[in-house]
Amino acid sequence: MGSRATSLAWLLMIGLLATPACKRNRARHGDQPPRAAAADPGGRSIAVGEVRVTITADRTLESPALERSTVLARVRERLTRAPRVVLLAPDRPTGGSDPTPPPYTLTLELALARSAPGQGLDGPVAVVAAEGRVPGALDAPRLQAQAVGPLLERANRARVKQNLLRLLDTVLDDLVFQAGLVTAPVEDVVRSLKQTRDVQRLSAAIEICSVRRLKQAVVPLIGMLSHKNQEVVDRAAGALIEIGDRRAVRPLTRLSKLQDTARLAKLLDGIATLGGSEAASFLEFVASGHEDEDIRFMAAEALERMKRRQGAGVAPK
Repeated sequence: MGSRATSLAWLLMIGLLATPACKRNRARHGDQPPRAAAADPGGRSIAVGEVRVTITADRTLESPALERSTVLARVRERLTRAPRVVLLAPDRPTGGSDPTPPPYTLTLELALARSAPGQGLDGPVAVVAAEGRVPGALDAPRLQAQAVGPLLERANRARVKQNLLRLLDTVLDDLVFQAGLVTAPVEDVVRSLKQTRDVQRLSAAIEICSVRRLKQAVVPLIGMLSHKNQEVVDRAAGALIEIGDRRAVRPLTRLSKLQDTARLAKLLDGIATLGGSEAASFLEFVASGHEDEDIRFMAAEALERMKRRQGAGVAPK
């Protein structure tokens, strides 16, 4: 499979797993990102250097109604106006003695494809996916967003273009929301957990709490373990384990009735990572009393790993 076809398939897979953009846009009206403070203690912002745009289309569909230059101009215009985002000039040199953090490279891909049967959208769809990452920086928060919507194949090109731009703006708004939280004061990030209703944005906010290891977010993250959306629950559990606060041990044990063995294994290992007497008691209970032999074995292994870490004097994060 060629690189273009691979990219198209990847975009379609991601986009079709996301909530349709039309539904997300309706929900977004009452879910604006929290207003960022004028400046955080360090006065930081996210710098975006290179912006890459790729447009692909299924061979059976008409060529996109958007030119690459139009998309690129739209992206740069939106980022220029965004708070906490600094869009660097294309010819600005980076590195050297520059004391500022290295800039993000923003990669945006727009794909037109035919949806697979049973994916919830009939006929052609447009998928917009974007990722911002700092090249070579493994610990830098990654910005990711995607949106999918019907292509409106029978509409005129002006309407198709309007629909594509709407999807593009949805993705850019999500990226800006995330960028604001990466450098925002802690209280703004915690507030976003309490106020955000859109699942995609909430998931991004949880990931940022995890990357920044915000102990101030532990209480609202514990509350999200009862969220109706399973993605949110899993991300909240992962963030609590990454933050490393033992207040999360007891709430996490309440998820132990998971039917998914792979997810339960991660949970048991996470509880062991947090450590402490409460974690040990829980793992001992599961290892000796669970009805499933495989789960008993996983709990015993997690308990043994925890004891080895504690014996080596390794404290939780």
